[in-house]
Order: sequence, then structure tokens, then C-alpha cells
Amino acid sequence: MSTSEIWKIVLKKVSEVTNAESFITWFGKTEAEIEGSTLIVKVPNQFVADWIESRYKSLIYEKVKEVTETDYEIQIALQNDEQDILESISIRGSEHHDIPTLKNQISTLEKLSQLQDAKIKELEKRLDKMEAEKKQGTTVNVNIN
Repeated sequence: MSTSEIWKIVLKKVSEVTNAESFITWFGKTEAEIEGSTLIVKVPNQFVADWIESRYKSLIYEKVKEVTETDYEIQIALQNDEQDILESISIRGSEHHDIPTLKNQISTLEKLSQLQDAKIKELEKRLDKMEAEKKQGTTVNVNIN
């Protein structure tokens, strides 16, 4: 079974024990990959990473073990855009940086901030839509393909 197939089954099992709004918000844009004995859950931003780490990591572990019958270590990681930007920044208090390097790092941080702002706005729109649907009594369907 491929990692993609495993993750789809795990997501289906997670969706069965979480409410639809939470599932869509926290797991809607996740991916997974397996490296050795670790299953890496890739998430779109640090906020989602922190939330899943603190509230859903044990559930993910349980469902992955149920599906694979293997004790994978679960790691939460950022998807490419934000991770690449963070890795490109190497500011340390003891290092000396010239002005052009610092300006470049500030520019990179500004790009990261804009990326996070856009993701936050997208999440806020999705939450507003779900709240409006909930008030109207519309059922939120979760389709995992």
C-alpha cells in the first residue's frame, strides 16, 4: 500500500472521530510521507503544525498503527513554501552579518509574514463559511478521495 493510500485511510478514520469543521480546518490540506520508521505529516503552516502536534498527534499515531499494524513515529512538518523560507534564514546572535545580508533576511521574513497572513485569511474565510452553513442548518460533507 502506498503512503498516499495509507494517509487517505488514516484521514477517513480520523474524520469518523472528529467533527467535520475541525477535520476540514486541521486536516484538509495535509499530506504524509514515510521515511524509515517515521510517518511525516506535512501541514501548510506553523499554526496548524502546533495545533495538530498538541491535540491530534496521539490520534494520528493510533489510526496509523490501526491501518499499518506498525509503530511509526509521528512527526509534524511544514510543507515546502514556509519550510523553505524558514530554512533560508540563519540569523544567530553570535554571527556577524553585513547590511545586505540582513536586508535580504528581512525581505525573506516579510515574504513569510505575507504568506502566513494569506493562509490566515483563507482559514478565516473557511471558518466564516462553515459557521454560516451551520447557522443555516446546512450539513458539511467531508469527501476524501
